[in-house]
Amino acid sequence: MGLPELGPEYQLVTFQIGNADFRAGDYIAFNAELLVNHSDFILFLQGADSNNPLKAFETFADFKASIVPKPKIVSSLPSPPLSTSLPAPWPTSPTLVATSTAKANEIFWRVSSVNPDRRIRGGNLVPGTYVTGNGDFAHLTTGFGNVGRYALPTPFPAGHLFKCIAAGGEVLHAGTARPNFGQAGDGVEILFPSASGISAAYYIALPAW
Repeated sequence: MGLPELGPEYQLVTFQIGNADFRAGDYIAFNAELLVNHSDFILFLQGADSNNPLKAFETFADFKASIVPKPKIVSSLPSPPLSTSLPAPWPTSPTLVATSTAKANEIFWRVSSVNPDRRIRGGNLVPGTYVTGNGDFAHLTTGFGNVGRYALPTPFPAGHLFKCIAAGGEVLHAGTARPNFGQAGDGVEILFPSASGISAAYYIALPAW
């Protein structure tokens, strides 16, 4: 999916018209491939599904296999008209957001639950992708720790790190992850609305906890 992320590794989309595969409504997309109805996902997080009580999973693959109702896996967005309704460059909040430009050879880190990451194509970041700054690197020690630090909706660890290097001059929006999805937040999030020139290569797999 080429749509901008709303946070590291997830997107929110609205299908205005349903079809045989998708009912109209709001969906959360994980790893640009896994679409889950937003209401179903909230019930899942609250443990309201007696057949699938709230729990965490050791991998993204385990989550895909276990979540109920079964989500939809896609290689690209389906045909119903959709809208993202995402304010730019950042959700309205008390969080201050700084707009700046990357320096030549400046290092950033992409946190992900999978390798390969579909937000990296041809060795470069896709526009509208979130990373964190090199100053946060010392805090990137476990997959579940990253979920809490960046207030992710993912009930599985984000333990794959990709090293990203800027060519220089790329516009970025930087701010602090606010509490969300029952997670504390507090990590530095950086959004590249246009990621041209930012290379990305796999770096390391972290322990889950």
